[in-house]
Amino acid sequence: GCIGLGLGGMTAIVYLNEIGIVALRGPLVGASQTSIYLGLLAYTALSTKIPVQYLSLAMASNSFLVFLCLLLIPESPQWLLRRGMEAEARASLLLLRGPGYRGVEAEMSEVKNCLKASEALQGSAGLGSDQSLTQSLGARTFSRPLATFTVIFFLVGCSGSDTMVFYGPSIFSQLKVGISP
Repeated sequence: GCIGLGLGGMTAIVYLNEIGIVALRGPLVGASQTSIYLGLLAYTALSTKIPVQYLSLAMASNSFLVFLCLLLIPESPQWLLRRGMEAEARASLLLLRGPGYRGVEAEMSEVKNCLKASEALQGSAGLGSDQSLTQSLGARTFSRPLATFTVIFFLVGCSGSDTMVFYGPSIFSQLKVGISP
C-alpha cells in the first residue's frame, strides 16, 4: 500500500493538473489529497471492525477496485499532444469536458503553445533530448525539487500517521481511556 501510494501520489497530482482547467487545479489537487486522508481514516475505522486476518484482503480488494477504475480514465490531452496525437487529444478533451464543450480548439491551441514554450525553454537551458541521464539528474532543475520533496516527504513520514493507521487500535486497546478500541 505504501509503495503504491508513494508511486501513485505524484502521478495523480500531475494527471489532475494536466486535465483540469486552470481555475480548478488547486481545488482538484486539494480534494485529491483530502480523499487520501479520508481513505486512511476509513481504513483505520475499518480495522477496528474487521478481524486482522481479513484486513489485508479488504485493502487488496480496494486496490483492485482502484485498478479497474484506472482503466476507465482518459489519457491526458497534454500527454497525447506531446506524442503528436492531436485527434486523440481532442477526443480526450471532449470526454473530460463533455460533448457540448465549445472551447476545445481554444484549449488545444493553449496546450500546444505551452508545449512549444516549454520546448523552447528546455532548448535554451541546454536540456535537450540528447542530454545524458547523469547530466539530467545533476541539473539544478531536477536536484533542487528532488531535495525539497525528499525533505517534505521525510517530515510527513515522521509525523506518525502511518504508525497510527496500523497500530492505533492496539495502542488504544492498552490505554484504557474509557472508549472501546
